[in-house]
Amino acid sequence: PVAVAGHDAWAIEEAIELAGHASEVTLIAEAALVAADDRLGVLRGAGNVTVVEGRIVKLEGSDGLEAVRVRGS
Repeated sequence: PVAVAGHDAWAIEEAIELAGHASEVTLIAEAALVAADDRLGVLRGAGNVTVVEGRIVKLEGSDGLEAVRVRGS
């Protein structure tokens, strides 16, 4: 599993690209997603991408990243 932070076209492209390689992708967006409609459609059509609305407030882990804490917007 991987996480991408952002709401712009770059973050959406990263999430789409990673969806082809990772078992799960979480896109953490603090604001409304901004990208061309066709790219948003690809993102929404990816079965392994979840969009979480909120702001990253904490990264946790003792031996690498184990959790990302998000506060809802």
